[in-house]
Amino acid sequence: AVFASLSIRRATRPSASAGDDEGEAADGTAHADPMDGAPDCPGGGGVVGEWPRVELRLKLPSPEDVPTRLHDGLERILAEYNSSSRTARFSKEHPWCRLLERTERGLQRAVGSGFAVRSSMGKGAWAKVPWISLSGPTESMQHGLFAQFLFRADMSGIYLCLAQGTARLKAAFGHTAAHKHLEHVNRFVRGMVLDEQLLPSGSGLCTLPDFVDLRAGKGAALAPDYEKAVVMSRLYVRGQLPSEAELLGHINELLDAYSKVLRDDFYLTNIKKPIDAELMAVERRSRAAAGGERPERS
Repeated sequence: AVFASLSIRRATRPSASAGDDEGEAADGTAHADPMDGAPDCPGGGGVVGEWPRVELRLKLPSPEDVPTRLHDGLERILAEYNSSSRTARFSKEHPWCRLLERTERGLQRAVGSGFAVRSSMGKGAWAKVPWISLSGPTESMQHGLFAQFLFRADMSGIYLCLAQGTARLKAAFGHTAAHKHLEHVNRFVRGMVLDEQLLPSGSGLCTLPDFVDLRAGKGAALAPDYEKAVVMSRLYVRGQLPSEAELLGHINELLDAYSKVLRDDFYLTNIKKPIDAELMAVERRSRAAAGGERPERS
């Protein structure tokens, strides 16, 4: 891409020297007027006026402005990122965050506008498990289904997953009830994918529970929830990622299956609609209690 800026300035038409006849040089010889044949300048009658001058300036984009290919971005993050670094202070302007942002933009361009691509390396501090998510218009990272890349904490590999959001569930119902709902959805989606053969044979996505090991160790608050929320996954080992075309092919296969689940009547009627309604009711009661209002009857 090339960035261009356009500016228009006013240029003054030169007038004849005092005492000179128009179109005649000081020595009496005729000369050609460069503006002959052009419309009169503003002011009319061929008097001195101003003419527009157009300037076009071109600027090549810097490397920081160019989206990064998925394969290259993932490999670089796996090779460079270190959440326990004592010298790299967390900042959205840090090269690691900028690299993740460019990789996110490259993936968004590759999958199109039908899915929202988001990413994170932490908030205020480096995350042990960075991620990149792709969600449909009805889903979010807080609640619902989405596709996701989850980096292992030791950067030995990265998982491509179909996963669920947990934040709203935990806030509304607590960990135990939230995990019970996650397991219920996991069983349904895994069964649907297998029974209806939504993924091509040899896709490499594993539907076995407890397959994901993010290697985050103790003290990683979010990693256990990430692991429990995974419906199916595929592991890519650092230094052995497939080509760009293969990676995008795997993503498109997963997104195709994901989209079919989101359109499934049973999923919409018996899973999504009831839990969405229950979440909204709990959150309304919580807001009413916090504001001293009388909660609505459900």
